[in-house]
Amino acid sequence: MSYQSAAPLAEWAAPKGRVPVALAQVREDALQDLWLARRQRQARGQGLRVVLTASGGCSAAALAAFEGTSLLHLVDTNPAQLALTRLKLHLLQTADTPDRLRLLGHLPMPGSTRRARLEAAFGRLGLAPDALGPLAEVAKVGPDFCGRYERLFALFRDEFAPVRDAVSTVLALRNPVEQARRVAPETGLGAALDRAFHAAFRQQTLVRLFGKAATAHRVEPFARYLARRTRHVLATRPAADNPYLWQLLAGRFPPGVLVPWLTRQPSASPLPQISYLHHPMDAALAAVEVGGFDMVHLSNLLDGLDPVQARRTLERAWRALRPGGIVIVRQLNSSFDIRGCGSAFAWDPVADQLHAKDRSFFCRTLHVGVKTDRPPTAS
Repeated sequence: MSYQSAAPLAEWAAPKGRVPVALAQVREDALQDLWLARRQRQARGQGLRVVLTASGGCSAAALAAFEGTSLLHLVDTNPAQLALTRLKLHLLQTADTPDRLRLLGHLPMPGSTRRARLEAAFGRLGLAPDALGPLAEVAKVGPDFCGRYERLFALFRDEFAPVRDAVSTVLALRNPVEQARRVAPETGLGAALDRAFHAAFRQQTLVRLFGKAATAHRVEPFARYLARRTRHVLATRPAADNPYLWQLLAGRFPPGVLVPWLTRQPSASPLPQISYLHHPMDAALAAVEVGGFDMVHLSNLLDGLDPVQARRTLERAWRALRPGGIVIVRQLNSSFDIRGCGSAFAWDPVADQLHAKDRSFFCRTLHVGVKTDRPPTAS
C-alpha cells in the first residue's frame, strides 16, 4: 500500500491532524528487552514491576506475555499510542497469530471486515472509533500501518521503486559481505537508496510530522543517519530473516519471521496488572512509589528532551527503581551524553553486547543503567 498515492503529504503530515498515531510499530528489538527482563526476574526472584513508554505497543505486548512480569505501568503523552497499545494487549489475549496479522494489516482482510472487527474491539475497550484516526482509513491499511512513521516509510519505498527488484534480491541474502557490497554508496543500488532516503527524510518533513524537539539534538541529518544505519545492519547481519529491515525496505515481514509478541499464542492465563497514564514520563515517574519498580523502560524519549529534562527524567527513574533495578534507554541520532546525565546509575557493559546482536538498527546505542546506592546529584 502506497500512502503517497493514497493521500498527499500535506493531508496527513500535521502532527495533530488526521493521523494521530506517530508510530504504529515499535522498531526496537524486544528480544533485548526480554533478555534483560529474564535476568531481572532471576535476580529478583519474584514478578517484575515495569514502567514502560507505551509507544506502538509491541514492547508492551512482549513484556505482558513474559510470565515473569507482574505489573506494567504504561505511559505516553499521545492518547492514540495508548489506544493502540490497549488494542494490541487485547489481541494478545483474544486473537491467534494469523488473526492478529490480518487485523493489524500484515495479511489481507477486506476493509469492511477489518472495520467491523476494529469497531467491535474499540467498543469492548471503551475507545472511540476514531482513536487511531479516521476508522475507514485505519481499516483500509490496518492499525500497524496507520502511523506517520509508517506512511513516511511507504513514501520512502515509493522513492526507490525503480530498484525494488534489486532491493528484494538483497533482502533474500544471508551474506553480510555480499549485502554490503551491493548497497555500497558507489553502486547504482546504493546511490538510488541514498536518493530515496534524502527525498523522504528531509528535515522539514520530519519537523512537520513529529515537531522540532524530535530532531533538535541530531548529530547528522536523519536521511544520512538512516542510510548509514541501514548499511550497518546489512554489513553485520543476514538480511533474509531480519523483520525490522524487511519492514523498512519491503513493508512486510520476511517469510516465517515475526516480531516477538506476534508469535505468542493466546493464553488462558491473565495478563499482568496493567495501568495506563496519559502523561509525560518525568511526571509519571515523579508520581509512582519510591523504589517500587524493577525496570523503567524509556525507549528513545530522551532524544527529544533538552539536557535538563533528560537529567530530571533519569533522576526520577532512579527514584522509582528498587536497588538493583534497571533503566533501559535507546539512543538514536542525538548528541546527548546519556550516561553522563545519569551519573547515579552504574552503566552495565552488557548493553554493548546486546546492541551488537540487535536486529533493529535504528538506534545507535543501547544504555542499561543499574540503580546503585549513590543518590543522584541535584540538577
